[in-house]
Amino acid sequence: MNLVKAWLAIPFWQRVLGSLAGGALAGWPTRLAPAGGTLMMLGWLGWAVSALRGR
Repeated sequence: MNLVKAWLAIPFWQRVLGSLAGGALAGWPTRLAPAGGTLMMLGWLGWAVSALRGR
């Protein structure tokens, strides 16, 4: 459950949209966007494992 709490402590825009928002608002490159999506999926997987262990 600590992984889930740590994941949720990071603001949403930094977890998921950080690279895309930076690209749209500041003209930064969006090469990190796939990493954000991958981290989001890993967060879901961590949450699922945590939820299953708690039951």
